Amino acid sequence: MHSISVVMTTFNGEKFLIEQLESILNQTLVPHEIIVVDDLSTDNTYKILQDYRQKYPETLKVYQNISRLGINGNFEKAARLSTGDLILFSDQDDVWDRVKIQTMVDHLGRSGLLYSNAVIIDEHGCVLCEDELEFHGVPPIAGRPLVYLLQSNTISGHNILVTRKLLNTAVPFPIEIVYDQWLGIVACLGEGISFLDQALVKHRMHNSNSINNPSIRKKADRSSRRKVSKLFAFRRDSQKKLSILKRILDIGSYEENSIEIVCRYVKHLTYAKSSFFNFKLYNMILKELILLYEYVEPKKLKKIAHKMSRGELYFRVFRY
Repeated sequence: MHSISVVMTTFNGEKFLIEQLESILNQTLVPHEIIVVDDLSTDNTYKILQDYRQKYPETLKVYQNISRLGINGNFEKAARLSTGDLILFSDQDDVWDRVKIQTMVDHLGRSGLLYSNAVIIDEHGCVLCEDELEFHGVPPIAGRPLVYLLQSNTISGHNILVTRKLLNTAVPFPIEIVYDQWLGIVACLGEGISFLDQALVKHRMHNSNSINNPSIRKKADRSSRRKVSKLFAFRRDSQKKLSILKRILDIGSYEENSIEIVCRYVKHLTYAKSSFFNFKLYNMILKELILLYEYVEPKKLKKIAHKMSRGELYFRVFRY
């Protein structure tokens, strides 16, 4: 029988925290431990956690940082503190279906990562959308779609279950990429990803949650794009990608073709200053992305391959 850990991070989440804690504690398959790390909340969040720790001392383990770590750093700390064979990640303001843990454990199979769908709700608990993937306009993915995850992400942390083996490989989480996308990438290097098309979480969207609020996120993205040129943005993103790609090469992969593409991508970004467009890389990436044709329009996949194959000279010609 597997030991199960749930890891949660909190920051000023007093409004919805109790409802989420109750939904985890009342699972049909109760986790062996719930690890919560608070990132120096200024409201009553930490007091709520302390009260619940007194009620459930055997299950709930609560920590508070001495300085703020942010989302990636805080989830990494919580994950490192966990001891279970299987680890689920939790937001502070969602509501889990009573059978979420049992269902996820039953469907994991031999994959390193399993993720499910979710229902989107507002701050009052009213349903905004029955299908989270549809809400965000992203496809379901499974297997080892490494190339796709290097450029896009469809995996939400609140929906995932990972094995201890995968987690041990994934830490430390890189600062250049959000933790759930990184876990998906690492899964592609090992036992792969499985997708369960069941809504097992009510994922809450509200104005105070900037990470999960699409309108706030889009405004921030537009503002960022206005402040930098495309060439500068390309250089910045290339450095981030190179760091991630080198981590991937350090880990290695079951898929030789994936490593071949990563090596070519590293070479392309390393010499991007003298490159306009890498047609060999484009064809390799597009061939790999064909596996996703069932879920993603070919036009969109070609756009992804095209974006990954551009060099600096491309942005010197097409400035806008």
